[in-house]
Amino acid sequence: MKERGRGTILRVRALSETSLVVHWLSHEHGRMATVAKGARRPKSPFLGRLDLFYTAEFGFRRSARSELHILTEVVLREVHAPLRRDLDHLAMASYFAQLIEVATETETPIPEVAVLFEQTLDQIAMAVQPKMLQLGFEIQLLNLLGLLPPSERVEMGMGSRKIWERLAGLGLGENLGLRGAPGQVMELDLLLRRLISDQFERVPKGRPGVGEG
Repeated sequence: MKERGRGTILRVRALSETSLVVHWLSHEHGRMATVAKGARRPKSPFLGRLDLFYTAEFGFRRSARSELHILTEVVLREVHAPLRRDLDHLAMASYFAQLIEVATETETPIPEVAVLFEQTLDQIAMAVQPKMLQLGFEIQLLNLLGLLPPSERVEMGMGSRKIWERLAGLGLGENLGLRGAPGQVMELDLLLRRLISDQFERVPKGRPGVGEG
């Protein structure tokens, strides 16, 4: 039986000379992988529809033997074109995708995480202070997963605490105009790096340092 979902592509890799494996973060099915058979052929119906961070509605047939399902159709909804105009923006989106893969289990739907990812991708190219957007994404993701400690349990300066609380209390993806003083940004960056390392035993290699975002 064919199933449907809406999701954003986290990763794409070649499976054979003609086929691709596409990793999705979907609202309905969580993080999942599909095989796009024949997607690399010139006349494939998937041509131009499967690329990093494309958001689409898709259909698939679930495999009874593995977690690699068969992709049957793709209807593009958003390509997040501004990400492809700046390597730094693309690098930040890639880090967010890596963090989601580290932080979530396969085929465990958390629709709010999918919404957060989609909305944040739209904002990367417009952020007033990209590093603050990154910290906000990390705080909101940890909060959605129930892994963010209350600010009073974390040792930090008063200014950093106010930013932490504000970021934790915002709606999904509402980090666009936030700014922080250099000292506060550095303190929050170190705290979140340590928290991510403690929770997931590693920090994704692509995480930007202070001054890189």
